[in-house]
Amino acid sequence: MMSDVATPGKTSFLSKKIFGVQVLYLLAIGVLVLAYFAWKLRSAPSGDVTEEDPGTAPENADDSQGLYDGFAAQPTPTYDPALGTGTTVETNDSWAKKGVEWAAQSGLAGAGDTQLILQKYLNGDQLSFEEGKIRDAIIAHFGAPPEPITVGGTDIEGVKRQGTPPTYHTIKSTADDSYSDLALLYYGSKANDRIDLLQAANAGLGKSGPWPVGTRVFIPAYHAPVYFTSTKSKYNTLKEIAAHNGTSVATLRILNDGIKDTLKSGTKVRVA
Repeated sequence: MMSDVATPGKTSFLSKKIFGVQVLYLLAIGVLVLAYFAWKLRSAPSGDVTEEDPGTAPENADDSQGLYDGFAAQPTPTYDPALGTGTTVETNDSWAKKGVEWAAQSGLAGAGDTQLILQKYLNGDQLSFEEGKIRDAIIAHFGAPPEPITVGGTDIEGVKRQGTPPTYHTIKSTADDSYSDLALLYYGSKANDRIDLLQAANAGLGKSGPWPVGTRVFIPAYHAPVYFTSTKSKYNTLKEIAAHNGTSVATLRILNDGIKDTLKSGTKVRVA
């Protein structure tokens, strides 16, 4: 059986001396030095993130509590096209460019054809029925051209819009005292569908002007005409059609000149 007692005449390793200092004391000093450096490392500031790895969180950070706000925690920025300056139409040329691009992308019409149609429209030239449908679709999507246009060689120089539809316009002179003048000013055209829209929104002013200076006229937002087709049994009178479409008989009469109270089946009636 072995004994823990040192053999007489032999010296223990821990009792040996190096440079005159016992090994046991040297080991104790080494342990203290290591403990000191370990404490320094753990107490270093949490913001000491190396440049090589900017997304690494400090060891003592608790990401589950939202304490770490490093790069990895930042949301990816998104672009909101509604905030971009490109959404503001400032000229008829930029309006037409948008219309051409949209018509081509949506399959409404080819870019070349659409460009010719909008040029004719902005120049005040007469459009065919099919061309008018393309123009109306573009206006319904982007709104009317931002600048007044010339129609048939007649301009409205000196008359300014008083807001963006829907809005009110106060008559200032003989240059803006009729539905046709206002249709040209706000919708860019004196087409009947635009005049009808103004008439329906201002039934109390009658079907035409001129009105005295100071008269307020409501300018509704433009939309393409909406039609309803009469049927044989149920919807063949103005009263029935008006009730079904949430409007009035008086409005239907304004939107459909000369319309009768009872209609044949298949008759198209403008309801808005």
